[in-house]
Amino acid sequence: MAFAHFAAATGEACYGAVASDIMEAIRSQTSCDDELGGFAARLAPYPHFYRSTEHNTDVYALATMLNDTASAKQAAKFVKGMYGKDKAESSSYATGTGDDGKCDTSIPSAPVAVDTIFWNILAGADPEADRKKAVVQFALQAPGADGQSAQAGLWAQDTDRIGADGDGAGASLYGFRFTSWGNGIQWENTASAVMALLQFKKKFSSAANDVSELDDKIERARVSLRHLLSTYGCVPASVLGGNINAWIKNDHSADYPGGSDTGIGWTYLRYPHVAATAWTGMLLLYQMDNDSAMNEQANPFATPAKPQPKPSSDGSCLPPPGEDSGEDSGGGGGGGGGGGGG
Repeated sequence: MAFAHFAAATGEACYGAVASDIMEAIRSQTSCDDELGGFAARLAPYPHFYRSTEHNTDVYALATMLNDTASAKQAAKFVKGMYGKDKAESSSYATGTGDDGKCDTSIPSAPVAVDTIFWNILAGADPEADRKKAVVQFALQAPGADGQSAQAGLWAQDTDRIGADGDGAGASLYGFRFTSWGNGIQWENTASAVMALLQFKKKFSSAANDVSELDDKIERARVSLRHLLSTYGCVPASVLGGNINAWIKNDHSADYPGGSDTGIGWTYLRYPHVAATAWTGMLLLYQMDNDSAMNEQANPFATPAKPQPKPSSDGSCLPPPGEDSGEDSGGGGGGGGGGGGG
């Protein structure tokens, strides 16, 4: 998506070719032509075959940017098919399928993941108003409040007990958990959630009118993000202190529980976070405050306003043939502890 946006903004065809090549690799290597449709989460030689709602939301957005209507339709089919399939929460999207074999159609028990709701809204992969209203209402619930279970909803409040050299210590902050099994606010997804809620209000205004506390929670989360940016000069992944050993203890009641626990096998520790900071920047470009106009081009899932450049043989953005660009890369596995997502 970044390559497609850059190509459209600059007119440099080489970057558009890279985006198209990535889309072709996804289409040719991971396509599932069964009743669920969509694309598998990983390419060979990765030994698992699950399909992810988040990943198919991403593919839908990329394919739409590249005018690949067939791939966009296939990805959207999977995303739409995941609604109501979560075993614990019928008014949301299942995280994805099992991975016992290629294009596995089983749907295992899993938490509701925040990006299946909000990135889905930003991409428009399933633009059904009633569904959008239902998932937003679910997400805005606070677990444990008003008799709710600990897995009901994604809205959370954290206290920053440390601050930046004491500045901001004790601040109450508001945002969203990573999943319904998690603990603590994850700030990357909170920034994208606020953008999605603003878009929900704009595109589904009638449905949004029926969602209680929508405006209040948008503002509380946005103010929290601006507070973090002002306090730290960046946005951390979490404000909850404690190291990895604290997280391993799995004591969510501790003052320093070891970051924001995803609930699915890793945590986001209290470090400056590139994605959280970048998403906060995009949110503030999208709409700084309630008095500002919305800039849809700040949504990374949106199709660029300018068209993609015409295909060409320009390879100026690529490494020279034979150049080893992967030397000692440090093993970027993705999706792992404290760093990757989804």
